[in-house]
Amino acid sequence: METVIKKKYPYLGTVTETEGFSVSSFAHSSPWKNANTSFYWMNFEYPFYHGHTDWEILITLNDHMIQRINGTETVLSTGTAYLLGPNDRHSFVFPERKKNQFQGLTFLAQDTYMKRLLELFSPVLYDRIRLDPQPRMFSLSPSFLEHLTNGC
Repeated sequence: METVIKKKYPYLGTVTETEGFSVSSFAHSSPWKNANTSFYWMNFEYPFYHGHTDWEILITLNDHMIQRINGTETVLSTGTAYLLGPNDRHSFVFPERKKNQFQGLTFLAQDTYMKRLLELFSPVLYDRIRLDPQPRMFSLSPSFLEHLTNGC
């Protein structure tokens, strides 16, 4: 008999192990466990459908990656960034022919920090962004990407 483990997560609701879904906390995802924000170079795919208890910005630096976000497949090409909130579920893979060449950045922000930051601009901005069902995808210019990666 298969064991079903149910866990309740803020924003994500109850998730069962049998759904093939996992939730990563900031402490699990970040190389700096006690920081409000962190980042890491992303050169590996994560084909497993998962969510985060915090916020994640994925930035594609070269080529493209294929994201499955909340059940919809989206291609993120060079210079595309995507803001994932704690209520989003996703997975990502790279084109087969370029698995060893993909480069990206992932920025992480703890949920409590993101809320404080957004409330500096507007008391309703955090909830407006978190609850908006529209994709939170935006483009970054080549000069900004160079500045971001080279510190120029």
